[in-house]
Amino acid sequence: MISAGVCGALDPAVSRYRDLDSAAQDEFKSRLMSFTRLYAFLSQIVAFQDADLEKLYAFGRLPNVSLYRDPATVSSLGDRVGLWGHLAAVTLSRSPWLGLGYYSASRIYGPEYNPGLGTAHSMLLEVLAGGGVLSFALLLTLCVTLSRYAAGLLYARRDRLSFATSSLLLACFLFGFMGEEIDSGPVAIGFWYCAAVLPWLYEQRARVAIAPAEPHESLPMGVTALPHPEAL
Repeated sequence: MISAGVCGALDPAVSRYRDLDSAAQDEFKSRLMSFTRLYAFLSQIVAFQDADLEKLYAFGRLPNVSLYRDPATVSSLGDRVGLWGHLAAVTLSRSPWLGLGYYSASRIYGPEYNPGLGTAHSMLLEVLAGGGVLSFALLLTLCVTLSRYAAGLLYARRDRLSFATSSLLLACFLFGFMGEEIDSGPVAIGFWYCAAVLPWLYEQRARVAIAPAEPHESLPMGVTALPHPEAL
C-alpha cells in the first residue's frame, strides 16, 4: 500500500491526468511506461548520476501502479485479458512455431490493440509472441520443473534457504504471469536466480537422502577377566 503522504503528493498529477481526453491519456501512459521500462533496463548496465532522472522514474512508477486503473476494468485485469487474446491470435495466425520477434509484443502488436498498455504484461505471452510455440513450451517446461523442485524442497528440507528460494519463485510467477518480463528487471533477476539455485538445492537434498550412514568406529575388544585371587 502507498502511504497517504505519497498519495497526497501524487494527487495533483493524477488530477491533471484525469482532466485529459482519452487519446491524451493513452499517449501519456505510453510515454511514461516507455520511459520507466527503458530506465529500469539501462540502470542495470549504466550507473546514472542524474538525481532528477531517478526522481522522475520513481514518480512515474507509483501512479502507474496504483492510481491510473479504472475500477471498472478490474474484471478484465486492466484490459490485459483482451491484449493476451489479441497477441496469441496474431502469433498463432502468422508464425506459430518461431514467433514474430523479440520486441513484436511490446513495440508492434501490443500498441495495435491498446497503445496505453505497451507490453504483453506477461512473460508467457512475451515469449509466445517473440519465440513462438517452441519457446513457449520450453519456458513452460522450465516453470513446471522449477515448481517440482520447490515443492520437493519444501516437503523434504524445510530449511530457511529452501523456503526463501521457493517463496521467491512463487512471487516471480505471480508478477511474471501478470505483468513483468524475464529478460530484465527485479522479477527477471529473481526468476533466473531461482532457476540456478533450485536445482542445486534439490541435488544437495538428494545427496543427503542417499548418502550411506557413516560406519561407527570399532569399539575396543573387551578385556579378558582376570582370575579371582583365591583361585590362584
